Amino acid sequence: MKQSKLKQDMVSSGVMLAFCLWLLLYAIPTQVPISAIQAALPNMLTGRTFPYLAAAMVGLASAILFFSTTVTYIKLRRQEEKVKSAPIQWRKEFRAAGVLALCLVYGVLFVRFGFIPATVFVPPCILLVLGSRNWKHYLSVYIAGAVIFLLFHFGMRVNLL
Repeated sequence: MKQSKLKQDMVSSGVMLAFCLWLLLYAIPTQVPISAIQAALPNMLTGRTFPYLAAAMVGLASAILFFSTTVTYIKLRRQEEKVKSAPIQWRKEFRAAGVLALCLVYGVLFVRFGFIPATVFVPPCILLVLGSRNWKHYLSVYIAGAVIFLLFHFGMRVNLL
């Protein structure tokens, strides 16, 4: 496993562990109310039971991932020598910035003109920026847009126009 992947795992599991601790120590006790009767009986299932259980399970999984990844990272770092990093490929970096800009354009078009115009124009532009020339990719984007529109418009009765 590469060191960069291990670093990502350590950071993400550390952030998730901190979030779970915040949930357990602050958010759930202050935001999920319980009645005085439920508070008096410690063995009773309350509205806080499931959030506590879920946060504890995710926190435990995050802690296990954090410590196992840290041990693996330390072992790998001792074994490997420093390797020169690859040069920055500016074309790929600008492509990522272009996709981000198109996502912002999609949000503006969605708010101003609605779902259909935004979905007709922006996703194909994103595919062009990413270098896709296969017509099946463009067709799948339009099919997915149509399915989403039909689900929201007829299934959930949300107006996307």
